[in-house]
Amino acid sequence: MDKLPFADVYTLQILSKAGYKYKNDIPEEWILVDSREVVSTGFYGKVFKCTECNEIVISFSGTDIKNFLRGKADFTSSVQDILNDRNMAMSKLPEQYKNAKDLYRDV
Repeated sequence: MDKLPFADVYTLQILSKAGYKYKNDIPEEWILVDSREVVSTGFYGKVFKCTECNEIVISFSGTDIKNFLRGKADFTSSVQDILNDRNMAMSKLPEQYKNAKDLYRDV
């Protein structure tokens, strides 16, 4: 069977999980192009590129309370994640929105 000219759902799921700071397992035909962390807002994202089809996937991490409780996540980032979640619940744009736009623009 020929490979698809774009990422399938399974690959997107793997890249989505790899978007978290402490996850680095990606399929062999994908490379990490960029990663960005803004501790003051709790933002973290990674950019992946497929070496076979040149597709770009941008993966953003979500609220990472589990790693905070395990002592792996930065306290400031974790607090900012919670504040951003609150803003979204109140129909406000989170501070991380600008960081995500900047990463997208730079790709």
